[in-house]
Parts: sequence; structure tokens; C-alpha cells
Amino acid sequence: MHDHTSAQDGRDPVDLVILQAMARHLDKYLSRDRVYLPMAVDTPEGPKWPTMSIGAMLMRLARLRARADALSPEQRASLKEIEEEMERARRWYPDAYRDRAVREISSLIHSWRWFLDDCYGNIERCREVYPAEARIRTTIQLLVDHLGESEVPAQTREQIWLLDNRLHGHFQPGEFIWPPELASVFPRSRFWWLYGMPSG
Repeated sequence: MHDHTSAQDGRDPVDLVILQAMARHLDKYLSRDRVYLPMAVDTPEGPKWPTMSIGAMLMRLARLRARADALSPEQRASLKEIEEEMERARRWYPDAYRDRAVREISSLIHSWRWFLDDCYGNIERCREVYPAEARIRTTIQLLVDHLGESEVPAQTREQIWLLDNRLHGHFQPGEFIWPPELASVFPRSRFWWLYGMPSG
């Protein structure tokens, strides 16, 4: 869930380089009727091929906020500029911005439902992959929080609630499942599914 590039070695973290590229493409992204935009980005770790979406940007922003103390002043300034660019795009293209985010939530709900369906057929395998797959539910929450719940259709919110109830019924609370440094931006009160594992 995180890269190992140190901000102290004079290079920008991979997440920041990718975010900067995505921010430069925001207008292009919002002018096209696509939720996901494949990209090619040169990074300190070599070429990467991320898929751009609002949720992908929010996830990288969260990871970088969690390690802000390790960033240089210039890198923190870049992070702030990216956040401002997202807000500008949201103001300039409010309908397109909301449309892409809501459609991404729906897409992620489908993926999360598919994962949960598969999960309880093989609980051991489920627990192995759960830390990686929990990114789906976390991105849903980041998008909902970013838009504001009132901007998310009621039917979509109900689907999230139903899936959460389903997971709650087969969940063993425990320790934070991602690297400890990320816990500060994913508190248990809002991201409870990151604090434990599915159980049989």
C-alpha cells in the first residue's frame, strides 16, 4: 500500500510524482466521459502505468498526508498545490466532477460486492488478500467524504450500508492492517474495516 522512496534522498516520492501528473491531466480527464484514464508516468522508481481517477488521487493524497513530516517544504507545497488544483477543477466542472466521482463509487461498490461474494467461499484466501482489497472500500469512503454524503445518491449510500452490514456480520476487530504510519489518516471511527479481518 505504500512505496519505499525516501523523501530525504532529494527525490519526490512516487505517489507525489504520479499525483502531479494526474493534476496536470485533470481538465483532460473531466472533458472525457470516462471514469478511469490510463497513464504513463516516469517516476524515481522507473516508468509506472497508473490509472487516473478522482478516487486514485484521493488515496495518494491520503498516503502523502500521513507522511507529511517526512516531506520537504517544497514537497509539502506541491501537495498543497495539487489539492488546490482538484478544488479548482471541482469549481470549474462541478457536474462532470461529481459525475465521475459518483460513477467511480458505483464501480467500486460492484468490485467490493464481488470480493465479498468470493471472500466467504474461501475465508483463508480472503484473509490473505484482504489488506490489499480493503483499498476498494477505503476509496469508496474517501470519495463519499470528498463529495459530501448529500452529493451521493441515496440508492448508492444504501448499497454501501448493506455491504458494510454484511461485512460486520463476519468481521473480527483487531489491529490496523496497513503500515502503521497510515493509521493517522485512516482513523478507526471512520475506517473500521481497516482494523481487523473477515472471519468465518
